[in-house]
Amino acid sequence: MGFYKRLSGAGNRFFCGFGRPVLSCDMALAEILQAPYPLQKSARNLLFFSIGSGIFVAAFLIFFQPFGTREFDSDSKYLFLAGYGVIVSVCMAIFTFFMPRFFPRLMQESAWTVSKHILFLWLAFSFTIFICFGYKQWYFDQAINFRGFAGFLPLALSIAIFPITALVILDYIRKLRYYQQKAQNLSPGPVQKKRTQHIRLIDEYGKEAFRAAEEEIRYLSTADNYVEIHFIREEKPAKVLLRNSLKEIEKQLAGSSLKRCHRSFMANFNHIEKVSGNAQGYQLHLRDVSQTIPLSRSRSALLESVK
Repeated sequence: MGFYKRLSGAGNRFFCGFGRPVLSCDMALAEILQAPYPLQKSARNLLFFSIGSGIFVAAFLIFFQPFGTREFDSDSKYLFLAGYGVIVSVCMAIFTFFMPRFFPRLMQESAWTVSKHILFLWLAFSFTIFICFGYKQWYFDQAINFRGFAGFLPLALSIAIFPITALVILDYIRKLRYYQQKAQNLSPGPVQKKRTQHIRLIDEYGKEAFRAAEEEIRYLSTADNYVEIHFIREEKPAKVLLRNSLKEIEKQLAGSSLKRCHRSFMANFNHIEKVSGNAQGYQLHLRDVSQTIPLSRSRSALLESVK
């Protein structure tokens, strides 16, 4: 059993268990690495991930005692090895909790992929290894030298690179299958014919900044301190920027077919053609719009409004 790759003429097919395909279709490894991957996770999941990483490292070191630690004899040996687990938990928490907040433009979920997540975890682990190296030098009362760290880093990375890569890819496959299957049950029914209603949107200064028929508007998205309105006029796509928050615009659109579907998007639910899924979650496909709009799992019940 386990995770392994089998080459075929059509590409790379991934198998798990007794050779059973994980995916129903061939997917090249390069395709998987460039596929969307969720960046934002709940605080609870991030906490479990950080603590779980530390427990795994501590257990691995205590039970297998690699890198000559088996020959190391001390009354505090196991406490010393468990200290590595604590360091790993703290360092991973720093990376997973705070890095997205310090570098929001660099770490945007809309552009986050499997390969970026793997690289992010490699960098996090390299940082953790550096702190662990300092911890070891401190424990043995030795000076920190970068030549010693350069020799320590490859050994530690050799343990982490394959598990990190394999776990991220397996997690991607699991999420992809889950959301694809669930999306099949979320497809909306026929569009409801409603009397044409005109929308007036007010900017943060209290002035009317946009007017359109409700049926013309496809979706709205956040753009820094603005809201970007995407609509169809004279059979051509168009967009305008309105200075206001999406939260305030959502209040103005209460009762309309334009609903908040994600923290950064509102969509016209009367123009949903289908719902699909990828590893990041559900995706709305709107009429006359090439871009897919994310639908938060917590808001999937909103699709009942268009049935």
